[in-house]
Amino acid sequence: MERTDSTRAQPVGPRRRELRRPSTGGQFVLHGFRNADIREALYGPAPADRQESRRQSSAVTRKLRLLRAHGLIRKLPHTRRYLVSDKGRSQIGLLLLARQANAAKLAPAA
Repeated sequence: MERTDSTRAQPVGPRRRELRRPSTGGQFVLHGFRNADIREALYGPAPADRQESRRQSSAVTRKLRLLRAHGLIRKLPHTRRYLVSDKGRSQIGLLLLARQANAAKLAPAA
């Protein structure tokens, strides 16, 4: 089966942007975020089909594991919540700036 997940090949691509947006939202800064929070932001309301709900939850778990392995998020002990790490905050900010940059903006600076 061919993997079509574009999140690995494109760090500033649309799927990565969707994942960064909820993890850096203001409502999650103090209390962190859960798998369910990210899943709702990416896929919308929970589906009635239990199998689809589990598939979405598993997909988000894999993405959170990847972000955690790169040190961009950290798990809060004894909870099911995650926080964006200091490293994550700086790197996500840089990725957002790179996403907004274009040749017209960069030419005067050169």
